[in-house]
Amino acid sequence: MPTYATTTRATLRSRIQERLISTFWTNTEINAYINEALRVWNVCTGYNKNTYTNNFAANTFGYSISAAGTNAMFVLRVENAAFRHLDPITIKELGNLDPNWVSNTSTSPTNWMQVGVNSLFIYPTPSTLQTGLTTYTIDTFQVPTQDSDFIQIGEEDLQYIVDYCVFIARLKEGGKEAQESVTLLQGFLLQAAKYNSKILQTSLYKRVMGTFSTQTRNPKLEHQTVR
Repeated sequence: MPTYATTTRATLRSRIQERLISTFWTNTEINAYINEALRVWNVCTGYNKNTYTNNFAANTFGYSISAAGTNAMFVLRVENAAFRHLDPITIKELGNLDPNWVSNTSTSPTNWMQVGVNSLFIYPTPSTLQTGLTTYTIDTFQVPTQDSDFIQIGEEDLQYIVDYCVFIARLKEGGKEAQESVTLLQGFLLQAAKYNSKILQTSLYKRVMGTFSTQTRNPKLEHQTVR
C-alpha cells in the first residue's frame, strides 16, 4: 500500500467538525469515529494489502495468521519459492477429498486454507522446511494515535471517510438528522463496492442501499389478481 503524507488526523477531524455542531462532540469521540471508519473501510475494501515471505517449519500444518505477517488479518494467496501458487481449499472440501489429510505429508504442499479468523493451514503437511513461502494478505489498518499522524488513505476516498464519521456522529443527535444521514452511509458503501465487488452480493449492503426487498420479491406474484 502506498504511503500518504497529506492529511493528518487533526486536519481530518476539522473537516468532520465543519459539518457538525462542533460543541456536541469531543475530540476524543470524533477520533474514535475516525478509527471506526478506517477499520470498516479496510474490512470492506481490503485496502491495506501486504506481502510477507517466511519459512514454514517441517511436520507442521497449522499456523497462526500472525505467522504469515505480524498484522495479517486475511490471507489472499500463498506462493512457494518457485512462484507457484498453492490452491485455496476449504476444510469440508479437503475432508471429502482426503479424510486422513492431517497425517499426510509431502515435500511440496499444494493447498492452503484460512480456518476461522486466525489460523492458516498448509496441505499436505510439509515434511521438510519450507523456505521462501510468500503470503499475500489484507492487514489490519493502523489507525492514527496522534493528531500529527497522517491518514493512510488517498484523497479520492477521504471524503467518504468523512461521510461515514458524520453519519456515526449524527446517530447521537437522533431524529431527522440521523435519518437523513443514511445517505452518507450509502455513499460510503457504494464507494467501497467499487473496490470489492463481493460487497454488492451481501444482504447487509442490499438492505442499507434499499435494494434487498425489490430483489427478493417474486415477480410472478406481481401480476396475480386477487379473486
